[in-house]
Amino acid sequence: MLDIPILFLIPMLITFGITVWVFLILDKNGYSPSLGGNVTTFQNLSDLLHLANRAESIKKKIKYYILFISIPVGSILTIGMFFFAITNDFPDDDCNALKSFRNRNWNGIIVDKYRDKQNHNYHTISLNTGKGVYRIQEQILSDFDNFELIEIGDSISKNRGEIIVNIFNKEKNIELKSSYVCDK
Repeated sequence: MLDIPILFLIPMLITFGITVWVFLILDKNGYSPSLGGNVTTFQNLSDLLHLANRAESIKKKIKYYILFISIPVGSILTIGMFFFAITNDFPDDDCNALKSFRNRNWNGIIVDKYRDKQNHNYHTISLNTGKGVYRIQEQILSDFDNFELIEIGDSISKNRGEIIVNIFNKEKNIELKSSYVCDK
């Protein structure tokens, strides 16, 4: 199965290849094409349409019209694949997130607890580790009712290699539940 970055790159690279091909055709036929941003692409497309209209061979006309259509279609496909990639949740993402979370280690005392309005309103805690205060934004904080169980002044512990987070205070010891799922 192809992963998303490759699926996103395929239409982008094909569109770029067609754009270079159009550049070479225009250059060969006496136009002054350029490889640049959107304005030059539109100018190249305009020149290609002009070339297609004055081509004598029906075969060349068809080729130029197909190239003319290919660049906007390729651009639309690239944009579509980009939005597909950012709006879908893929199993590999869950497995990578779990692996990344498992590799983290943090222990300390919770000195602040808030929703980070500048970062998608994520549940956030500030943790004093003795070496400094660190901001923690992990999925496990948002899972179930975990965030409501956390209080400023609690000790919290997440050991490397585990997916368990423990909270300790004078009255209770709590093990936070996680919703991480990986079928691999």
